[in-house]
Amino acid sequence: MQKLKYLFLGIAILLGMTYVIYAGFQKSFVYYFTVSEIVQSPPRNNADVKVTGIVKKGSVQKDMDRVEFVLTEGGKEIRVVYRGILPDAFAEENEVIAEGKFDKNHMVVNAHTLMTKCPSRYENAEDLNAGPNNSEG
Repeated sequence: MQKLKYLFLGIAILLGMTYVIYAGFQKSFVYYFTVSEIVQSPPRNNADVKVTGIVKKGSVQKDMDRVEFVLTEGGKEIRVVYRGILPDAFAEENEVIAEGKFDKNHMVVNAHTLMTKCPSRYENAEDLNAGPNNSEG
């Protein structure tokens, strides 16, 4: 009888740990959209999303701690509203990832996180040395 009691206790602990791990993954999992995907097939209202696109030239509007801009990709556009400090590499015509809540009624992402992609930092040295001013041979 004592062994059966410990077996049930062990199963309960295992199930509890499994649930905690599952719930943690569910909270941290956010689907990654392109602008085209989110415009063509919008997620449910107030869904957590990550959207990647290019900041449309002339669309950035700054007001104190609030920034509003348009992300574009594949001929589609979506508005993003962000409150906070902008990343250093944030600029028009740069690639940005906005993470936040999707407002389906207004087709806007209310972002809590902005990340910029800066491909120039990742060019390898050979590409940099192969410029027009470099004459080998």
